[in-house]
Amino acid sequence: MKLLIHPISKSQGHKDSIYSLEKGTGENHFYSGSGDGFLVCWDLLNPDNGKVVAKIPAPVYSLKYLPTQNCIIAGQRNGGLHIIDLNTNKETHFIQAFANSIFDIILGEKVGTFYVASGDGSVSLWHIDSLHSIKIQKATSQSSRTLAYNSNSHELAVGYSDHKIRIFDSDELKPKITLSGHKNSIFSLSYTPDNKYLLSGGRDAQIKIWEVASDYKEVTSIAAHTFAINHISFRPDGKYFATASMDKNVKIWKTEDFQLVKVINQTKLDFHTSSVNKLLWTSDNLHLITCGDDRLIFILAVLEVQDSL
Repeated sequence: MKLLIHPISKSQGHKDSIYSLEKGTGENHFYSGSGDGFLVCWDLLNPDNGKVVAKIPAPVYSLKYLPTQNCIIAGQRNGGLHIIDLNTNKETHFIQAFANSIFDIILGEKVGTFYVASGDGSVSLWHIDSLHSIKIQKATSQSSRTLAYNSNSHELAVGYSDHKIRIFDSDELKPKITLSGHKNSIFSLSYTPDNKYLLSGGRDAQIKIWEVASDYKEVTSIAAHTFAINHISFRPDGKYFATASMDKNVKIWKTEDFQLVKVINQTKLDFHTSSVNKLLWTSDNLHLITCGDDRLIFILAVLEVQDSL
């Protein structure tokens, strides 16, 4: 089998770099957050016309959809959390959670809970109903940049600007293991869908693969890009994962053996002209959405075909 990439759309609506993408309320909807502060809803069936949902008074660095509340949590540069009700498209709550940027937000195991990574070096567990932090852990004064949750081991992986990955117990946020190996800030973490491996990437342009069952022993390191890796994202079926980089490339890899199968850049199609910041796979496994510093959003069809075709 090989992959064919077919561009579906190229959308421009934001007035600044786009830092975040998140799924929406239906199969065809997704959201973007930008340096311009706008939260925009897009429709895969009508991708040329984004709809502004909210205006955040600072650049939006992170987004997370909470399906049980049908709301979006937006984390911004000045440390604020904005709760947007998607039934009314109105902001219902604002929390000045931290003094520094909120770089990542992921869902917790319990309904209504979520984790937040902040520029002050803290990682915290929150509940949407109380809008107060349940637990908070600060292992370093340098930024916590990225989060990943392992539902099998009940562990939270956190990547930091001090070049370390720290593994915490997900309930109490008690530190368990510290991983060293990267030579610079870590920007993205993702567990494989079977939770057997943790993948990490960052400013050193390396993908490192850590085996969970062996106390996160480093299995291999891949020189994946020429500049920083901004995001690692697995396709929902787990067969492939994609990496986005400051080098203007998106690469698709096989999860089975971590081998590169496709490079997407300007040499082969109309694509990003600057750093690619975030990736989002659609739930049907057929589309990959990308965004970047060039203020563009691309929707790509990713098709599997027989090698002979």
